[in-house]
Amino acid sequence: MTPAEAVQALVDCRVRIKRLKAELELAEAEKKRLEEIDLPPIFLQARMGSFTDSETGAIATKSLFAFARLAKDGAKRIAMLKWLEDVGEQDAIKAKLTAEWSRGEIEIARKAYEQLAKDQSARIDFSEDVHWATLQSIVLERVRRGEIVPLDEIGATVGDHVTITREPIRGI
Repeated sequence: MTPAEAVQALVDCRVRIKRLKAELELAEAEKKRLEEIDLPPIFLQARMGSFTDSETGAIATKSLFAFARLAKDGAKRIAMLKWLEDVGEQDAIKAKLTAEWSRGEIEIARKAYEQLAKDQSARIDFSEDVHWATLQSIVLERVRRGEIVPLDEIGATVGDHVTITREPIRGI
């Protein structure tokens, strides 16, 4: 091998290593997506705890979890609040009433909410809130019981962590 051939072989080797590293990063990202995003809902819908394949080994699910992102407004928030009421979990909803008066209107502030609504003498804000951990707990509990939860509508995700093992199957 000449010096020029050796240098070219080294350059080719470095290029191949760079290409293989990029391929490995893509494959690892795909594996993570399959394990964390694609497989959990498939296993949940099929109510499977594990799957065995003669070529790849066993695939097992672990760690049931729920993730619920509370929508601040819009259709998902309305659907989430309605769903909680529909399933009898309205106690999880915390109501908040805020009223504001100008200075010197202390007597008006002492009147009941109904009076304020009638004469519209104050700016009134009413909101409903659910703590994210409470919603996650309710969603997870109901999924574990086998109930159908409108996950997309209320902005929640439930899944399992999927672990792919490469252990050979006995007898094959």
